[in-house]
Amino acid sequence: ITSIAIKGEDIFIADAGQKVVYHCHVKGYLFNKIGLKDPATGVPGFIIPSPYFDLGISKDGNLWVVNPGRHSFEKYKSDGTLLTSWGKASNAMEGFCGCCNPSNFAFLNDSLFVTSEKAIERVKIYNADGTFLCLVATPDQFEAGTKGLDLAVDNKNRILVLDPAKKLIRIFEPK
Repeated sequence: ITSIAIKGEDIFIADAGQKVVYHCHVKGYLFNKIGLKDPATGVPGFIIPSPYFDLGISKDGNLWVVNPGRHSFEKYKSDGTLLTSWGKASNAMEGFCGCCNPSNFAFLNDSLFVTSEKAIERVKIYNADGTFLCLVATPDQFEAGTKGLDLAVDNKNRILVLDPAKKLIRIFEPK
């Protein structure tokens, strides 16, 4: 289990080992499994090469899941219907590199995505359709090989980055 998100009485649980998102009720019963490969509905299936498999609920109530082996984000309805996806594999700034990125994300201003990566340690911001907007933190701000840059955004739209190598939380503020 690598991530969890709650919307009302719905709980979404990312299981990197089983390569699926479980949609459960807070009382414990399973509604459905999200992200299982289904060519008929266009769901590509999750590719999870390492234990980085993040998810979150956007302000509009939809579930966003990182498909790290495909270097993409996928937007789902609670019933498992795939609505859209974006992302691309690339070493260029606007893409996601390596075997399994982005590794983590958080929502900024309810419509922007803050992402982190491993291999090339960087934090970036994208809009909701996947257009790259800016770089927040560069690899030279982290020790080489740092993995697990978990993210959060506070009520002042500051970006909090967990730096496990330095054992601290870095705070980035908008200019």
